[in-house]
Parts: sequence; C-alpha cells; structure tokens
Amino acid sequence: MKPYGKKILCVYGGGSVIDASKPIVCSACYKGDSWELMMDRSLMIKALPVFVVLTISATGSEMNPGAVIANEETHEKLEISSPMLYPTVSICGFAYTMALPASQTAEGCADIDSLCFRRRCRIQKIMKLVQISCGLLC
Repeated sequence: MKPYGKKILCVYGGGSVIDASKPIVCSACYKGDSWELMMDRSLMIKALPVFVVLTISATGSEMNPGAVIANEETHEKLEISSPMLYPTVSICGFAYTMALPASQTAEGCADIDSLCFRRRCRIQKIMKLVQISCGLLC
C-alpha cells in the first residue's frame, strides 16, 4: 500500500481477511517491518481507515479492534488489539450469511466456541498465577 499512497483499505470477506487487514492498515503508516508492530504494540501509532464487507460472521472481527495473525516463517500466532483497529465502516451482508451452506454456519459456530474456550482458559491461567502469587505473598 505504501508505494501507491493509499488512504483507505476496503476488504471483502470473513474474519481471517478482516484480521489480516488490521496489521496492514497499521503497517501502511509504519516505515519498518510489519511484524515489528505485532511484537511491539507501542509502535502502532497510526492506522489507515478500514472498510469491511462481511461475507460470513463468526469471530466478530467486523466490529472489534482485535486480530489474530500468524507468522508462517517463525510459527508464531499473536493477538493484537488497539482502538485504532476498529473498522471504520462494516457492511454486514445478511444475504451472504443466509446463502451459506449449513456446514459453513456450523464451522463458524465452532470457531466462536473455540475462541470463547481459549479466552476462558487464558483467564483461568491468569487467575491461577494470581492465586499462587497471593499465596507466596501472604
């Protein structure tokens, strides 16, 4: 995007496409390597607006400031979140969603469940660490 001087990014797709757009809009305003933004969130100081046309709903990427991005070279998978990453406009095409096969909707539901489960496990892990540290301090 940098060489073309673009001022906005329009994306059409589901959660993975929308997630991928979020680091792209940040890296368009950053001179270094885009993965540096994933490793050090303090480098994210500006982002281009992103307009979203959603084709399948599951993760809520069209209405949240978070994204999960994988680095195929290093086998890392990281989450980012920033208020500047909220999509500027989200068009949720219910005609697309209603036209999906039932299996696709079921896969979307499974994706939602896995995200909720992962978040719950992370919260439980944090609470366990808090309990351990409180036990050590008391």
